[in-house]
Amino acid sequence: MLITYFRPETTYETDILQTNTTYYWKIIPSNSIGGPENCDIWSFTTADNLEYCTELYNTGMDYNCVWGDEIDDFSIADFEHLGTGCTGDGYNDYDFMTIELEKGNSHSFTVTNNNEDYNHFAIWIDYNNDGEFNNSNEFIYTTESRMPLSFTDELEISATAPNGEHRIRLRLKSSDPAMTGDDACTYYDFGETHDYTVNITGEVNIENISENINIYPNPASNFVTIETNNIIENIYIYNTVGQIVGNSKFQNFKTSKVEINVSDLQSGIYFLNIKTENGNFVEKLIIQ
Repeated sequence: MLITYFRPETTYETDILQTNTTYYWKIIPSNSIGGPENCDIWSFTTADNLEYCTELYNTGMDYNCVWGDEIDDFSIADFEHLGTGCTGDGYNDYDFMTIELEKGNSHSFTVTNNNEDYNHFAIWIDYNNDGEFNNSNEFIYTTESRMPLSFTDELEISATAPNGEHRIRLRLKSSDPAMTGDDACTYYDFGETHDYTVNITGEVNIENISENINIYPNPASNFVTIETNNIIENIYIYNTVGQIVGNSKFQNFKTSKVEINVSDLQSGIYFLNIKTENGNFVEKLIIQ
């Protein structure tokens, strides 16, 4: 799928890329007269697996989770992982265990530790599967005060969360301050981290439709223009069951008007998840 728009920058940051996959790209310079034909095509191949940050705590004998600063039990929805204790280095990769969560809903969770009123807790989900947790929508929970031994709260999964499997990270760290979105990989002396796989399910929520976004033509068959009063950052195209369609992922626009090529989409109903500087919005798109 092609993307056409004007941008003054000379760099481009990709969005979701599949592992062990070859991608092709080319640059077509243009001015008021036009652009050249038959530009060179380059390619690159992604690695087999995503590499997440894992050196997160002091691994000395009297550090990380040895004093009870641990995620001992965690349960949410129908998922339970109990009595895990402290493993010694503070990081635990449980990506072979899958948590099933439905988007657009609030899910009750409980986490226990063994150092009362001393720890903070936070959760991230790598929604775009890029091996990092640095997008603002990927930081989904943090405690405001120190935890008791057993702590229960609600975790809200956005109605616009992309369906499918993603890495979910649970972090516990001792002492104030509470963790922020920038702390998914922060190094601490005391605490513990659990990584799991989360499978997001559910249909696309079409209720959050913004009157400030114009899409035309709609229905469309070749190109669609998205225009808004806000700065557009990313656009995703979903089918009616919430799956991202093919290569329908566009990123780093930094403009209020974008034109995208949708000629390779089959006829039917789709949804545009449009991320702007003022939030995410969902718009219906008909391809004929």
